[in-house]
Amino acid sequence: MCKGSLLTDTCLVTSPISRVKPRVAAIAYHQPPSAFDRWRYPGYDELASADRDRRTAERALHAQRRVAGDLETCLMRVGWSIVEAPFRGATAMAYEGLFTLGSGYLHVRGSLEEHLSDAPQNVEYTRRPADVSSERFPQAKSKWGTYVAGVFGDHPLLGREMVNLPFLLGLVPVVDGEKLDVERGVIEEYRRELLLDSATLRRALRWRTHAGTVVHVTFEHFVSGTRPQLCLQRMTLRAERDTRVIVHAGLDADVRTNG
Repeated sequence: MCKGSLLTDTCLVTSPISRVKPRVAAIAYHQPPSAFDRWRYPGYDELASADRDRRTAERALHAQRRVAGDLETCLMRVGWSIVEAPFRGATAMAYEGLFTLGSGYLHVRGSLEEHLSDAPQNVEYTRRPADVSSERFPQAKSKWGTYVAGVFGDHPLLGREMVNLPFLLGLVPVVDGEKLDVERGVIEEYRRELLLDSATLRRALRWRTHAGTVVHVTFEHFVSGTRPQLCLQRMTLRAERDTRVIVHAGLDADVRTNG
């Protein structure tokens, strides 16, 4: 269902499941976006009763905004992308899930390539069979996740569980002897964006080291749809003056499945 001009208004793509109360399947934004268009991504697929009346849809979306929170950090925008800006440690784990990429065979959570210094991935704790909707997990800032369809392991209490495989996106630049750290370092600009048209996760930041070197860093990666076992990754560094750079890369197998 499209309302108004494709250049100025919003198009609600609905499912034919119900002709009386169509379900909102997606939101397409067109230039320029209105205040109605700038609502947060979480919860949009729950608008099952939005009808053809724009005011009714707006009231339903307003209720969803209370769940979404900060309108500026995650939104569907012109160009079909989801944006995180700036970085916030309190929401890092949520964005990792939101930025997960997969091919149907290989799936990788959208964790930071350089990781967070105070978020160990080898924490172990006991999980017991329970109602998953009421289960409480230990607080964590970040959770690596690499999963392959069909790779399971036996859990002593939960039966067969999908195994969390080694983290494969680790890529850590060290400039002037300082490791990139988005929480402890001086990050002057930060933007992470999931490009929905190409299924590419891109992060660009401007980092000023304690030695005063300004470095522009860009991370990109995607999971191939035509070669489902393949994940491609690229990092670009550009310093505004001559400097010494070391890059650490590799697989990290010190992870836990139920941690």
